[in-house]
Amino acid sequence: MKKATVTKLAPKRTRSEDEDTPPAKAGKVIKGAFGRPAGKRTATKRKPIPTYKAPADFKAHSLLVQFRTEKDGLIGADIKATRYQGRFDFDADDKKKSDLASYDPQTLAGLAARLGAVTFKPNAERRMSVSPADRSNAGQTKSKVDGEVKIKKHYAVNTDGTPMYGAARLPASAVFQVHIRVGKSAAKGDILTAGVRGMWQIVTKKDTGRRIRKELPKTDVAFKMVRRAARVLPAAFAQVQMPPKRGRRAAAEGADE
Repeated sequence: MKKATVTKLAPKRTRSEDEDTPPAKAGKVIKGAFGRPAGKRTATKRKPIPTYKAPADFKAHSLLVQFRTEKDGLIGADIKATRYQGRFDFDADDKKKSDLASYDPQTLAGLAARLGAVTFKPNAERRMSVSPADRSNAGQTKSKVDGEVKIKKHYAVNTDGTPMYGAARLPASAVFQVHIRVGKSAAKGDILTAGVRGMWQIVTKKDTGRRIRKELPKTDVAFKMVRRAARVLPAAFAQVQMPPKRGRRAAAEGADE
């Protein structure tokens, strides 16, 4: 019977002092996500969004945008924008109002596209409650587990009034009005700016059946969602047109009709 041969391993090579590369540090290196050392995070710089310069004849103005959501909670084709001359007021004279679709449909299309992009959510089954009172209950829920109180935040409310965790679409078959102020920043080289100043919902009173305009608080989840559009709205007004002038002759022709 032959004896088994034993192969001797070569001794482990150690780095000499003459080599340029220093020896590795002792201890195990624990890495986090993406191969980064634990406890360290690289700072990511957010790229600025594109800016748009105001046209030469641009004047700051207010817009009242009214839109209706479809059964799936998305903004449909029923959208209207009214431009106000001077200070925004619901009771302003008709002479100070101009229908944007009648003279500048391109701007209205851009406005609708950007409002629709901000309010879009991929899950069609997750929609906010149509009742502003139910949406105001969004906040946080408390539960007691093993004697410990745990708080879980929810950001929307289901159609049945129960808390909804995560993003949701606007309520189905609801009518909203949004006050948008469009201006320009002279300090930044006449760059267009836009902001959402207020939002209302057309609701029906249970006792009388009358449809009234109800102002939504800034804490309403629907208002928060629409207000995010302010970052991308200036692009819709890059080629905005001035409303036609209402002269005496045009006013007289309108009165005859």
